[in-house]
Amino acid sequence: MTKPNSLITLSILGILVLMASAGCTNARADKELHKAPLAEMRRSHKTELMEPGPNPAEYENTRPNGVEEVKYDSDGRKLLAWIVKPNLDGKRPAVLFAHGGEALGESDVEAIMPFVNAGYLVMLPAWRGENGNPGNYEMCYGEVDDAVNALEYLSKRKDVDKNMICAAGHSIGGTIVMLLAQSTDKLKKATACGGLPAMNTFFGAYPDAP
Repeated sequence: MTKPNSLITLSILGILVLMASAGCTNARADKELHKAPLAEMRRSHKTELMEPGPNPAEYENTRPNGVEEVKYDSDGRKLLAWIVKPNLDGKRPAVLFAHGGEALGESDVEAIMPFVNAGYLVMLPAWRGENGNPGNYEMCYGEVDDAVNALEYLSKRKDVDKNMICAAGHSIGGTIVMLLAQSTDKLKKATACGGLPAMNTFFGAYPDAP
């Protein structure tokens, strides 16, 4: 049986093929996609959590070898993220990777290595309420704001080509990437593996939804 992490890696290899065939370096941004007033709709709606608190998932913040640990600002919070860089000089294209599951972990670093080996700098953010981060678990709501702010951090790094930033996500991270792509025009390309566009289906799969 194929291990789950192997499935993620195979999915990412497929994503790389799609990026290459579609030309991530010269893809035309479709401005029509960003006319939907998602950001305005979200700003006009105040979330009321039924059960405020951190994500209940267990986590381990041991930083894997070769990983840079950083903090990015999101709504006044300093949130944990990991950076993995290729052994190349100069500005690099980058990928913001939204992890699957409910915490950032070492297996996510293993999963994104095909991106790194292809020359991309990869940022793996942990969201509010995860991995000891401040804030409440909101399940694809405030976490999308975190993704927008992580993208802003990534675009300001001196080793990143801000015009060449893509996003990829797996499972619940795929859903966050779908929502991120509708919330910004700074992405060159975005792709989701296993994300759910029908958010109401989450409540059957996630009994601890806040």
